[in-house]
Amino acid sequence: MFVVPSLTWDRARNLHSDPAFHANVAGSIYAQPLYWHPRGSNKALLLVATEQNVVYATKASAKLFETFHRAPKVVADPARST
Repeated sequence: MFVVPSLTWDRARNLHSDPAFHANVAGSIYAQPLYWHPRGSNKALLLVATEQNVVYATKASAKLFETFHRAPKVVADPARST
């Protein structure tokens, strides 16, 4: 569980999507993006993983995603199936 003490009901009521943000990614996203702000750093990242095993990252202040990591393609071995 995450607790953000400064996020009150009154502040949450004013949250909205940024129309200038363009999240063009390959594949579907089935999980919540991860917001990562390392302790002691003034930079934060927004990370998203897709169904195609591609991880996208962007500076939290940016307006679009860049490919951060592409996992190797996994191919099932029919000989090992049970």
